[in-house]
Amino acid sequence: MQLDTVSSFEALFALLALIAFAALVFRIVPVGTAPVPAHRFSEAEIRAHDGALPKYLLVSFAALTVGGVHLAVRSIPPVADWLMRGGYGGHLAREIAYSHMTIVMGGTVALTGLSWYVLPRILRRPLYSETLAEIAFWATVAGALGFYLANLIGGASMAALLNAGRTEAQIDDSVGLWRNLATGLSATVMGIGYWTYVINVFVTILGARRADGPRPHRHLAKFFFVGAAALFVGTVQGVLQVVPENVEWLHAAGAAGRLIDPISHAHVNLITGVLSILAGVVFYVTRSGDDAQRMRDRRVETVVFWALVPASAAFYIVFLYLGFAEGHLIVGQGLSASAAEARLGWQHDVLIATTGTLTFLAIWLFLWVTLRRLIRARPAGSVMIGFGLGLLALGTLHGVAQTMPVIHDWMEAAGPAEDSIAGAHAQINIIGGVLLMLLGSGLSVGAPMLPDALPRGLLRRTGLAMGAGALAYYASALAAALIAGSQIAGNDASAIEALSRATNATAVGTVGGALLYTVGAAVALQAIWRSTGDVRRAGWDQFKRAIARNNTSSESWRQQVPYWTFVLPEFLSAMFGFPGVGWLLSGRAMIGGPLILAGQATAWAILPILLSPFGEHSLPQLTPTLLESYLVATAVLSATALWFVAVRNRQAVKQGGRASSPG
Repeated sequence: MQLDTVSSFEALFALLALIAFAALVFRIVPVGTAPVPAHRFSEAEIRAHDGALPKYLLVSFAALTVGGVHLAVRSIPPVADWLMRGGYGGHLAREIAYSHMTIVMGGTVALTGLSWYVLPRILRRPLYSETLAEIAFWATVAGALGFYLANLIGGASMAALLNAGRTEAQIDDSVGLWRNLATGLSATVMGIGYWTYVINVFVTILGARRADGPRPHRHLAKFFFVGAAALFVGTVQGVLQVVPENVEWLHAAGAAGRLIDPISHAHVNLITGVLSILAGVVFYVTRSGDDAQRMRDRRVETVVFWALVPASAAFYIVFLYLGFAEGHLIVGQGLSASAAEARLGWQHDVLIATTGTLTFLAIWLFLWVTLRRLIRARPAGSVMIGFGLGLLALGTLHGVAQTMPVIHDWMEAAGPAEDSIAGAHAQINIIGGVLLMLLGSGLSVGAPMLPDALPRGLLRRTGLAMGAGALAYYASALAAALIAGSQIAGNDASAIEALSRATNATAVGTVGGALLYTVGAAVALQAIWRSTGDVRRAGWDQFKRAIARNNTSSESWRQQVPYWTFVLPEFLSAMFGFPGVGWLLSGRAMIGGPLILAGQATAWAILPILLSPFGEHSLPQLTPTLLESYLVATAVLSATALWFVAVRNRQAVKQGGRASSPG
């Protein structure tokens, strides 16, 4: 790299990164000061965040209810056929949107709540920051919901245009910019939620060395530490994957691109990340109170850790390496997917088979240990956890079968049916295996995850419905993929016709299984909603009090200053694209904060992209005067609104003062 090619922004970014890295090193590396004495925290301090835990299960089951409806609707034959013919847009609406509703909002949120339950108890210290925990929750929920809606609406729009006869270039001009903006923004917010969670986990664990007292389960912290690190890697990769240029490259790389996204991305998130943390949660939920048994359990748990983490990390690296290596051959040299795979020779089959086998054995070791612990402990959610164990075992067998050369070659000959087979594999692992084990663990905890323990009969029915629904959907989806793949491989029908006929033939199983799964989640959601009434009301009251503390305009000094001290700064700042300053000065932070964020994003990001003649998505019908018109209009409207609100507020305060005065 030549120095004259480095832009000012890149130089500033590098400087900020260097400062951040130096600060991190300064914070972590010990210095020659006196050691901080150990501190024994009280039970009240350790359980300080317990009151916030019920909302995690509430959001998770709500997300799975929405995700189950999505799964059922997309499996209806006319909808499935329409999405299938919708190309990349149909893929976004069918797969990407759905996966983020179920995995992130359904799984990761529950995982976060269980982390905040387990970590303080095994470390015997409170969370490093309850504020970071709240930021992680709301950013993850808002980002995942935005990402879901952006891909659902944007993908459906793209599919509709493609089905109407538009070309991909025309679709990209019409929808691409707006979908990219929405997905980029929501992915960033979601990434902030993940990264805040990771920071809180890291610092909480690293700070535990100052906690005093017996900690027999402290060794479980390494599951959370490694799992959080893997989620960090996965989210960084996820954010990079939604950059438009990277999306285009992955799409052009075809089968090699899918090795990167979704395969490597899913594996680092779900196996190295989620499964590691899930292991820590399950081992704590099913712990023994006997000292001798606890020592034996600790040795077994350590073996599980050192089997699972290195194998799954190697599996991820292999997929990432093969995806980039083969992708560059496909995109850069124009080779087909099979030719690129052949160019790498033994590496493709041997590396995947070796690391896949090691990961399979590690997962089955974890499942076997968990099954024995489940039989011994018999927690309240044992039916749901047991179903999850069985379905995850089935999913791992499916994964191993896919790596066998004969089956792998057949799947390549099956064309698009290969993606359907891989999709069935992902579904049984996620909604059947990981999520049922995770949510079953959360329901087994009872208080404080839930104010009142749910009846065991309800938990059994919920576990049976969700487990049976996931199994029925998997069996039907896999059957449809195998039938379609046989027809495609035998040249008996075109890919779309074969997939369409097979989907129609198995629709009863896929739609019925998805609906049964949804009913189970909805029943649990209803029970959790009823049991958390007092918690939700208390949380809402606390939220309103926090808003009142930070969003008040009735201080005496604000009632004495002239109106123009608020209105003039608002007008001037809005003229430069920063509305909201006057609102903040007047004490109305809940209006001023969003205005500043939205105003500068619109003025200095969205509008310049639309107006630039050099941008890929420029709109020539818009003139440069649009920016000036926008700035003037927002300045006038915002300043005028602030004037009327300030006048009205001051009159109300004066009337209130007169009404309360004696005589």
